[in-house]
Amino acid sequence: MVLPIFYHVDPSDIRKQSGIFGDALAHHERDADEKKKEMIQKWRTALTEAASLSGWHVDDQFETEVVNEIINTIVGSLKRQPLNVSENIVGISVHLEKLKLMMNTELNKVSVIGICGPGGIGKTTIAEAIYNKISYQYDSSSFLRNIREKSQGDTLQLQNELLHDILKEKGFKISNIDEGVTMIKRCLNSKRVLVILDDVDDLKQLKHLAQKKDWFNAKSTIIITSRDKQVLTRYGVDTPYEVQKFDKKEAIELFSLWAFQENLPKEAYENLSYNMIEYADGLPLALKLLGASLFGKKISEWESALYKLKRIPHMEINKVLRISFDGLDDMDKEIFLDVACFFKGKSKDFVSRILGPHAEYGIATLNDKCLITISKNMMDMHDLIQQMGKEIIRQECLDDLGRRSRIWDSDAYDVLTRNMGTRSIKGLFLDICKFPTQFTKESFKQMDRLRLLKIHKDDEYGCISRFSRHLDGKLFSEDHLPRDFEFPSYELTYFHWDGYSLESLPTNFHAKDLVELILRGSNIKQLWRGNKLHNKLNVINLSHSVHLTEIPDFSSVPNLEILTLKGCVKLECLPRGIYKWKHLQTLSCGDCSKLKRFPEIKGNMRKLRELDLSGTAIEELPSSSSFGHLKALKILSFRGCSKLNKIPTDVCCLSSLEVLDLSYCNIMEGGIPSDICRLSSLKELNLKSNDFRSIPATINRLSRLQVLNLSHCQNLEHIPELPSSLRLLDAHGPNLTLSTASFLPFHSLVNCFNSEIQDLNQCSQNCNDSAYHGNGICIVLPGHSGVPEWMMGRRAIELPQNWHQDNEFLGFAICCVYVPLDDESEDISENESDHKSQDESAHTSENETDDESKNESAAELFSEDVYLPSCCLKCALRFYGDNDRSTDIHKFESHCLCYGQGNDSVSRQTWVILYSKEALKEWYLADDGHHLSPTFGGSYNTFKKAFKEGKCAVHLIYSKDVPLRTQTRDAEVRRCNLCQQNGICRQRGCFEDSDMKELPIIENPLELDGLCLRGCKYLKSLPSSICEFKSLTTLCCEGCSQLESFPEILEDMEILKKLDLGGSAIKEIPSSIQRLRGLQDLNLAYCKNLVNLPESICNLTSLKTLTIKSCPELKKLPENLGRLQSLEILYVKDFDSMNCQLPSLSGLCSLRILRLINCGLREIPSGICHLTSLQCLVLMGNQFSSKPDGISQLHKLIVLNLSHCKLLQHIPEPPSNLITLVAHQCTSLKISSSLLWSPFFKSGIQKFVPGVKLLDTFIPESNGIPEWISHQKKGSKITLTLPQNWYENDDFLGFALCSLHVPLDIEWRDIDESRNFICKLNFNNNPSLVVRDIQSRRHCQICRDGDESNQLWLIKIAKSMIPNIYHSNKYRTLNASFKNDFDTKSVKVERCGFQLLYAQDCGQNHLTIVQGSSSSHGDLGGHRSAVQDTNDCDNQEATEHNHPPNDTVKRIQSKN
Repeated sequence: MVLPIFYHVDPSDIRKQSGIFGDALAHHERDADEKKKEMIQKWRTALTEAASLSGWHVDDQFETEVVNEIINTIVGSLKRQPLNVSENIVGISVHLEKLKLMMNTELNKVSVIGICGPGGIGKTTIAEAIYNKISYQYDSSSFLRNIREKSQGDTLQLQNELLHDILKEKGFKISNIDEGVTMIKRCLNSKRVLVILDDVDDLKQLKHLAQKKDWFNAKSTIIITSRDKQVLTRYGVDTPYEVQKFDKKEAIELFSLWAFQENLPKEAYENLSYNMIEYADGLPLALKLLGASLFGKKISEWESALYKLKRIPHMEINKVLRISFDGLDDMDKEIFLDVACFFKGKSKDFVSRILGPHAEYGIATLNDKCLITISKNMMDMHDLIQQMGKEIIRQECLDDLGRRSRIWDSDAYDVLTRNMGTRSIKGLFLDICKFPTQFTKESFKQMDRLRLLKIHKDDEYGCISRFSRHLDGKLFSEDHLPRDFEFPSYELTYFHWDGYSLESLPTNFHAKDLVELILRGSNIKQLWRGNKLHNKLNVINLSHSVHLTEIPDFSSVPNLEILTLKGCVKLECLPRGIYKWKHLQTLSCGDCSKLKRFPEIKGNMRKLRELDLSGTAIEELPSSSSFGHLKALKILSFRGCSKLNKIPTDVCCLSSLEVLDLSYCNIMEGGIPSDICRLSSLKELNLKSNDFRSIPATINRLSRLQVLNLSHCQNLEHIPELPSSLRLLDAHGPNLTLSTASFLPFHSLVNCFNSEIQDLNQCSQNCNDSAYHGNGICIVLPGHSGVPEWMMGRRAIELPQNWHQDNEFLGFAICCVYVPLDDESEDISENESDHKSQDESAHTSENETDDESKNESAAELFSEDVYLPSCCLKCALRFYGDNDRSTDIHKFESHCLCYGQGNDSVSRQTWVILYSKEALKEWYLADDGHHLSPTFGGSYNTFKKAFKEGKCAVHLIYSKDVPLRTQTRDAEVRRCNLCQQNGICRQRGCFEDSDMKELPIIENPLELDGLCLRGCKYLKSLPSSICEFKSLTTLCCEGCSQLESFPEILEDMEILKKLDLGGSAIKEIPSSIQRLRGLQDLNLAYCKNLVNLPESICNLTSLKTLTIKSCPELKKLPENLGRLQSLEILYVKDFDSMNCQLPSLSGLCSLRILRLINCGLREIPSGICHLTSLQCLVLMGNQFSSKPDGISQLHKLIVLNLSHCKLLQHIPEPPSNLITLVAHQCTSLKISSSLLWSPFFKSGIQKFVPGVKLLDTFIPESNGIPEWISHQKKGSKITLTLPQNWYENDDFLGFALCSLHVPLDIEWRDIDESRNFICKLNFNNNPSLVVRDIQSRRHCQICRDGDESNQLWLIKIAKSMIPNIYHSNKYRTLNASFKNDFDTKSVKVERCGFQLLYAQDCGQNHLTIVQGSSSSHGDLGGHRSAVQDTNDCDNQEATEHNHPPNDTVKRIQSKN
């Protein structure tokens, strides 16, 4: 424990090393050698850590009070004994962090936390761990164990324990419970205490210990563990914390620790271990007990144990789990056993209906006691709790199956085939697909208490239901029952029999308590004889009963709620008295292909919610009065009613209707009434595959419409304005009559965007044929027109600066055109010219083999899809900033038949996603970065044929946008792509590429905040009145090749922040530029006529970025450049320093990035060592030959680029914080093994710094890999064997990897603007055992211009970078593979190598080259010098990527 005391010093000064602390440390660093600098860095780290700890700040208060507080805290901590928490706690840190966040210790109130979950989930262990973690923060603390057990007779003992812990007095004892209550109240109220009450299952147990929260002092904390959530709620728990079962990784680790005392299973036991782990289903207690019981056992004993567990549960585990069951009353026990045996995974409403009116409360009780879980109305149960329930049934009668209350599967089969049934049986479920059974008259004779009967063929029915309209005749294989077949039914509540072969129910069928009757695929002609009253019957399902020609009036079923007649192909009519079913909620007649009419509805059917008439032969609908009685109807389907060629106007009166399906109905032009706007509740409208040419404009008045399906409407010519509520528009199909513009009215999409911002909860939209999962608005269109004209964006973009605060920035649109392949073997990687952007290349997955041509990006996106029936489009939208990266997955699915047919039926399609800023805020919380890049993938039909990705675009959208495809003279709404990315400027005048010769008169110049003249190559001058544009923040004249002068600035302009004169013909900058007092960014790149920069430029005190690039006539830089103390980025390129000297830079105290490229420098500027803020230094293409001095003093430097310095002979000593060193094409450079022990690599290998993921360098090498890399081989892959016990060998530090990259005779510039160098590491040649994927991205214009030769990539990896899960001798064989960009063929990896690194090499600053197996470093297993050939091994793409060096520079720039 460390308790800092800040004595008359501000803790923030220590944390930040500012004030006198900063001055003192800076003084020590001035003339310090390397050893002393390392020590000072340790001081800084220690001070930062100390200042982050909780302690005392002594300033103005009485010091005696602080001293007493310190003494009391320390004494209390010394007296407090930590609990003996068991070893091998996996995943505990996550629980502790979540619990600490839930504690409101800063508020002046009692904090009550409840930890709940089933038995064995780890509640007590978590409570013990949090007690040890935080108890020292309280005046007193107490942990009372096993309250459930002790409260039954030991309440007085519990009181004594609590008082002893709080008072810390030995020998203290109370004599009775009432005295204890009085004493506890007084003690708890006088101190700030932590009390943990373990295993409470009844509030009565707390009555004499801590009955109410007001017994406690403010800022005290109570933690209660319980299996019963209701106990926690009734006590007043602020926030319940429900402990979840372990995920697979945690389960493997915990089980392995107990079974093998290692983090992973032994290889010979892997399959058995995973079977055991699957059985435990993430329950920590089970993992621990099973692992411990199998420790040291033989494989045959493991197999025997597993066989036993599948039949009989583990006794100790079962004992713990049964405690909650034993606490239930008799009715709740019955419900629990029904769920465990029959209803796990079923709907809560379904189970409540079947089990009776008391069931809903009982199910809630089971949920409170953590015996079941309920999510989205579905009931689930832990596998071991289910097994516990089934074991209770088995224990009812071990020898006679027929005397158990519930039987299923093989037991049910045995009972039925042997006629073993008795009146003990209450429930019987049998899957006759798995257990074909021949039923006899005697099969059910003795089961006169049977409540639940299910004879089912669920797997077979699932297939039949899907393809029923394509099948004829009998759908189920018949199970012939004897004609005199009978079974007792007096107590039956649930009767389900698939393929029931009799023509009616038995004559003795008297199920007065029957709730649900399901006879799917039956031979039923008449359901029952006579008029028997079934008052409780709610559900009748006769689907696919192909002999059913009519149904009775069902007047004997007054409470019928659901009637399913789907696939009854001989049914010709419905009862005329259908309106008498007052409680009917769902009527399904789908695929009743002979049903020609629907009866008149003469009475109010107030409860009918769903009516399915799809696939029927209906031509006309009943009169308007009938629809007037269906006011509550929400779902109506006429799908596939091919004789219905218009929508009856009467349908439009259904004001509650939410879903209307009219697909495949042959609706002609004019068949959609304009009154459709009266469907005020409509959310989904499916008009797929119809023949109309237009849609009424009134559709935009459907204010709640979210899903619109217009796919395969081949005659459709125009879409009117869409309602603002729309979220999914599916209009795919071979429609060649439309352009994308007419299909996609931009203004209505902006309206949708505005609405979507207010409605972020709608992240998943579905209809019968298509579904969209993800944020934003999804639009799928015919793809023949390509990307919409208004989308001018690139493949990857930057979001506007301060995008999260810009009220007018709405979001962005992303678009991709998908092209079906003519043949499944076609090369997918041959995309259109803009296939991959340079921004995406650093973040997109790639193939491992060089000759593989398929698009792995698409394959990666679909890796989790096992079965794809039709079409799936995916977009992985990547957001990445300085310190964070996130990926948001969007998925569009369509089950359209066109995708399952041949390639000729699949057309191009364009996918557009509108993504709101508000959704972006929710997904990507980082404020320090603003890059985004989408990756697309797609496939179709059951064989997952891939789409080829065509053109893609990203486009920013603002609230004042209008259709950008429309040419307009109004400069305020006209914006080029770069203008859109600058979110600061909204009232922007954009005249990009205009042929004007002078700036036109601009109305209201005071409102103009941006003026873009980019590419106006005929513009010769700017008006002198430009200083009157008082709101102007950005002025861009880039590419104005005839602009020769910049006007005098006659008065101060404090608002202008960015001035871009790049590529102009300007000759000099006026001295009045100093009047631009707010200027932050000045670009003078490619000003080929510029001859002079005024000294007054050094008065721009706000300037942050200055670019002077390729200005050949410029002979002098301002002498006082060092006065720009706010300057953060200085970029000077192609400056002739041989004829003029660079000015001093020593005063640039804020400079973070310095680029001096091709400046002919013979020595490094003298003041460079004083740039204490410098993080990136680029000195490419200069002429210095001697070792540059002073660089080692730049302690914040993380990137150093010395490439193309051809006279450089030695690498300078870099600072210890350097991440990347680039020195390629330094042809005079000599590299020795001492490079590996420079501070650059040495600090990384000896003490791995969290967050630094890449320590690499690029160096020239004309003669191949140096000899001091002792293990080399030809090709791009190599295998190294780590030493025995490498993970605990202190002498072994890590290893160096090296690859030789050779350029080929291919034009680089035609392939990509940058290169990715990639190294993949995994163990045992197993792609799933990923160690790390390393990427280094490099962009070098000089190499692109032809100055390129061999280069060496050298990486040094500390063993601490290898994840802990691999710390085992099982993982010694490490595979490394190198490659370049996925599309770049201009470079190949010719050789690669590795070198193991040891501490004694570090001490001697050289490498010990070991031959054979004799080594002072211990037993290497004879493999230290062995190199295995792995050319034939293909590794898959791993999942983790490191920041490439170029990304590092971008992160620095983005802070500007």
